Amino acid sequence: MESKLLSANQGFGPVLRNSRFLFLWVGQIFSQLADKFYLVLMIALIANHYQAENQSISGWVSAIMIANTIPAVLFGSLAGVYVDRWQKNRYW
Repeated sequence: MESKLLSANQGFGPVLRNSRFLFLWVGQIFSQLADKFYLVLMIALIANHYQAENQSISGWVSAIMIANTIPAVLFGSLAGVYVDRWQKNRYW
C-alpha cells in the first residue's frame, strides 16, 4: 500500500501541477531562447558590418562568445555566493 502511495507522488506530475513552477519554467525557456537569438543575431550583424571580405568569421565569433560568457561567469559566481548565504527563513 505504501509503495503505491509513493509512486503516485513521484515523477513530473506533481511538479507540473504546481502553477508557480510552471510560470518559472516557461519564463526560463523564453529567457534562454531570447538569449540564444540575441547571440546569433549579434554574430550575424557583426559579420555583415565589420568582417573584411577575405577574413574568417571565427575571430568575431570567439570575441562575441567570450564577451557573452565573462559577465555570466563573474556575476553568476558572486550571485551564487550571495544567495547561498541569504537567510531564507525570513521570507518563507
